[in-house]
Amino acid sequence: MEIHPKIQDREHYESAMKQQGEQAIQSCQRIQTESIKGECILFAAKEKAKRRQDARPLCDYAPTQAWKEVCRFDVVDILGLTGGQAEQACAQTGTFQSRCMYHALLREEDSLASQFPVGKEQDLMNAILGRMNKLGIEEVEEEPLYAILTARIIARRFEAQWLQNRQLLFSSVICGTATENVCANAYRISIKQIGRGHKPSNCSLPMQVSTVTSSGLPGWEDSFEPQAQQAWKSLCHASHGPKKPPDHSSSKRSGAQ
Repeated sequence: MEIHPKIQDREHYESAMKQQGEQAIQSCQRIQTESIKGECILFAAKEKAKRRQDARPLCDYAPTQAWKEVCRFDVVDILGLTGGQAEQACAQTGTFQSRCMYHALLREEDSLASQFPVGKEQDLMNAILGRMNKLGIEEVEEEPLYAILTARIIARRFEAQWLQNRQLLFSSVICGTATENVCANAYRISIKQIGRGHKPSNCSLPMQVSTVTSSGLPGWEDSFEPQAQQAWKSLCHASHGPKKPPDHSSSKRSGAQ
């Protein structure tokens, strides 16, 4: 009795899942249905990348250009490429190039933080923006990456200091040369990181410093009042209204997106 093509496709896919590299690709290529073949090759490439091997050549076997691009994007993410390697690899991801470079820059958060210490925040933003413009990368989220990534770095610095001194209050000094909006965002992110989702039970404005500190969260200096209220407006709104877009968590911390 002749086996239905879809059953054969599934059998070839299941065989590929038990194999590796070129052997897996050979099984995938026996699949007739385009979508299943693309999914199979994507699976084989990602499994090879998880073994810390460059699986991008496997993506060339994908049945369409769209499948090739999504395959290369996922492989670049899994390999965690950065710098010039990421720029070259992301250039081969077609419609995914902007998001590919977004993820790559996020993976460079640690190195950017060390390259641009306190007082160099504007230089940091300009460096990120300049690099994106040079590559012709478009924004893919509501908030510009150069601004949110700078805010994340400031937030991390503050968190490290606050964990050593729980009496430390957030202020503009911590933000160096960053803009007020970036500084407000840095405080918002630090609250999210330190609180891990915990907020005062009465999350309403105007937020009082005493309410925040009594909840075990960092307060702020008097001079930072406007930015603090701006941050808490967003934080409280997230508790009761539409959710704010994610803060571009880096791939190495949260997994490929």
